[in-house]
Amino acid sequence: MYRHILVATDGSAPANKALEHGIELAKSVGARISVVTVIPPLSAYTCRSDFKAVALDCARKIEIAADDVLANAEAVIKTHGLEGGTVKARDHEPFRAILKTAGDQGADLIITASCGRQRIPTALGGEMINVLSHSNVPVLVYREQPPAAAQVTSIA
Repeated sequence: MYRHILVATDGSAPANKALEHGIELAKSVGARISVVTVIPPLSAYTCRSDFKAVALDCARKIEIAADDVLANAEAVIKTHGLEGGTVKARDHEPFRAILKTAGDQGADLIITASCGRQRIPTALGGEMINVLSHSNVPVLVYREQPPAAAQVTSIA
């Protein structure tokens, strides 16, 4: 069914749950699993000279946080005995980096998380909508529990 699953993560609790789901799916179908996190390019922080020192410090902190997210993901993948890897991508538009990574890695499924805070489907995060809209491969949006407004009731 799937040979290579790509999980997009920002290290949040919903994204970690999506990774766990992706790992279980990969184990059940014998797939590889890769994890991508996206950070803004350095140029996004250094456009104003009066802001440069603070921006570079912020960029370093974001870089460290991204490395931590990927190190944790890699450890979880190895714990489950799966083949896979991690990618730190840079783009102003995270969805583009996710789709490019999926293509570069040969992924045939992308998994992303929904934080579950939105009450209607059209209010889903912009990046997730863009991944869904532009992907050439199936996208699984992991949602731990649907919001109450999304529950379907029958009409008699």
